[in-house]
Amino acid sequence: MTAAKEINGLRFALSHNLPDKNYGSGLQVTNSTEDFNQLVSEDVDVAIYGHVHKQLLRYATTGQQILNPGTIGMPYFTWGKLQNHRAQYALIEIEEDGLTNISFRKVAYDTEAELKLAKEKQLPYIELYEELRREDNYPGHNKELLAQLNEKYAYIKDVQKYYDFLRE
Repeated sequence: MTAAKEINGLRFALSHNLPDKNYGSGLQVTNSTEDFNQLVSEDVDVAIYGHVHKQLLRYATTGQQILNPGTIGMPYFTWGKLQNHRAQYALIEIEEDGLTNISFRKVAYDTEAELKLAKEKQLPYIELYEELRREDNYPGHNKELLAQLNEKYAYIKDVQKYYDFLRE
């Protein structure tokens, strides 16, 4: 569940979350440095991960950089005054002599146009996505609501059909 990339002698490790766990709260931005140490090893200079939808720059106990570029479509903030719908990303500048700059960016975009496109493309769980985009509320961890939507739209059957297709 990880990828590696070397650029001008710098070794990057990329993962969605923890290298051996693609879910959970193990890398929330407020977690201890020891939790983040799981992203690095002797052959990693910079670890990049996602999952928590928050931009982050910190260091492992051994000194390697750890960063989260944020999220393009689902920013999440626990501090209300920082909440916004801007797409997030990071620019990493590397020159011949190494890493020279990391810039975190946030870019506004047309949320209503995005929602219109999502409906046209029949995005699953569109109700949840609309609530997220318009109300800054993500009900995607509400198991009862998910079960209702799965039943209403037969999402389980769609997933089963997709896996059957992959096995062919």
